[in-house]
Amino acid sequence: MLQTRVILILLLLSVSYYVHTAASSLGRNRTACLEYVNELRRQVAEWYGVADMNRLVYDEEMEMDFGNGLPMCPQKTDLASGKHFVMVKYERNERRHMQWLTIPAQTKLACIEGECGDKRHVTVLVLDKPKNTEKVVVGTKCASGEHANGLCIVKEPKPRAARSFFSSFWR
Repeated sequence: MLQTRVILILLLLSVSYYVHTAASSLGRNRTACLEYVNELRRQVAEWYGVADMNRLVYDEEMEMDFGNGLPMCPQKTDLASGKHFVMVKYERNERRHMQWLTIPAQTKLACIEGECGDKRHVTVLVLDKPKNTEKVVVGTKCASGEHANGLCIVKEPKPRAARSFFSSFWR
């Protein structure tokens, strides 16, 4: 009886230690993910001179919303959301998704990590979609009013007649 209690106490202590270790590891992973993405945003803001880039904060509620029911080896289409930008990153292909990480008005981030079936590391990044981010038909808001293949047409300056500096003095 005493031996059973000792084993039970040791089992509870080891489970408690495991839960504490897992929770602190999760906290470190959240912090590391947040710091990594914020550093990317800082670099982009510095490089391109973006004056209003927000520092992201971690949103555990977003993590819970997307983390529950996350399929193994998810694709972006598995996690489509109208209210968020969702990226699925396998190992180190984050450069393909830079445009979604660097919208200045974003404020929240959630990182969901896991292993895919073939033991490749997968991270799902979820960012809030600012209200001023509207999806419109490409080329419909051009200053010139004209577009081709989704890009606004910029009026080209008229070519000036070729002449030398001195030719204007001799006329």
